[in-house]
Amino acid sequence: MSSPTSDRRAWASGWLEALPATNHRAARPLDGSSRSVFTRRNPATGERLGQLPEASPSDVDDAVIAARAAFAPGSPWRSVSRRDRARILHRIGEVVRRHEDEL
Repeated sequence: MSSPTSDRRAWASGWLEALPATNHRAARPLDGSSRSVFTRRNPATGERLGQLPEASPSDVDDAVIAARAAFAPGSPWRSVSRRDRARILHRIGEVVRRHEDEL
């Protein structure tokens, strides 16, 4: 019988492998200036988890600008309390796990 921890790792590994190799910014796919990908490995076991896109310095700068805008004074996300943001993010995780076969 597998442990809950190993089940979560297996789920995360499968989910990561199924993701398209695309960075996102402000919930939109970002082509990015770099077309390179790298293999993500579990640091404890060396197991291959999936391939992810490399981000160029300009991709990172764009992502930082978008993140700052999301938390700018008066932005909708910033007006949500930390507790409610945590609840929202945990709920998203629950929905993703429940629908992992479809995703």
